[in-house]
Amino acid sequence: MQSNITSIETVSFYGLHKGPRLIVTGSVHGNEPAGPLAIARLVEEFRSGKRQLLRGQVTFVPVVNALARHNNTRIGDRNLNRNLAESAIPQDNEDRVANVLCPLFRGADVLIDLHSFNSQGHAFALIGPHDNDDDLEPFKHAKEEEKLVKSFGLPMVAYGWLPAHEKALEMKRQAGVTEDLASLHGVGTTEYMRFSGGYAITVECGQHLDPQGPQVGYDCVVNGMMTLGMIEGTQPKVPAPRTLEICDPILSQHPDDRLVKHFTAGEAVKAGEIIGKRADGSDIIMPYDGAIIFASLSADLHEELCFLCKESDRLED
Repeated sequence: MQSNITSIETVSFYGLHKGPRLIVTGSVHGNEPAGPLAIARLVEEFRSGKRQLLRGQVTFVPVVNALARHNNTRIGDRNLNRNLAESAIPQDNEDRVANVLCPLFRGADVLIDLHSFNSQGHAFALIGPHDNDDDLEPFKHAKEEEKLVKSFGLPMVAYGWLPAHEKALEMKRQAGVTEDLASLHGVGTTEYMRFSGGYAITVECGQHLDPQGPQVGYDCVVNGMMTLGMIEGTQPKVPAPRTLEICDPILSQHPDDRLVKHFTAGEAVKAGEIIGKRADGSDIIMPYDGAIIFASLSADLHEELCFLCKESDRLED
């Protein structure tokens, strides 16, 4: 179902003192309601004077992908959180959205992107790499990003998406796949923000219809703004989150390949455990102690069934 969507709403507040430029986004995927609901609550609080912006600038984009939101679908024409870049000759809804969104990101210092997920599981966040000068994802704000995500109080944080995605691309090349093999395919909102010189965190607020999801998103933004010195408040002392490094993809070698169950995000798995079955009857075995993330019960040929993670001490105090 199409709709005559012709604009994107943004709401900005400017402090009278210099400070960070924060952008908060919701509904990059249209069937994820937590972000828009959390942002609507925050906008109302700033408009009513219940909250005061002490310094800096905050821009709220409650519904990034209005077409997908209107249709209550993950995408409009394609996944906005892949191949995110401006287009001189836009071909679809997501190209047109990106042409508005990317300049907004370049005009900010920090991004908090609110999402939710389809499977069951606890809320978690995704951050970028350690500081590095590599070609894949050069970065120089790891400490700032780590401090910000620790303030959210979430139980789990994962990192390593782009390197793991590169491994998946190489496996696809070796399998004879010829399309969608550019590194840009792995670039979404947070990756674009880092390439633009800022830093960014994806917050997965829980299952799409979890009634606590909007509260999770709201709390993360409030705690983040306090950490950035943008609003008043005293943050509660929170323990360091469990941290996972996303390491290895598991690809489908046949459309009938399956995982043995619906794994929740970050579900712990021991080395030697059977996590899936190939169409030929062979087992998919966990090669090391760790966890599973981004799992699908099945996948199209040469697509990802899941990613394997290792426990990390990156965010330990």
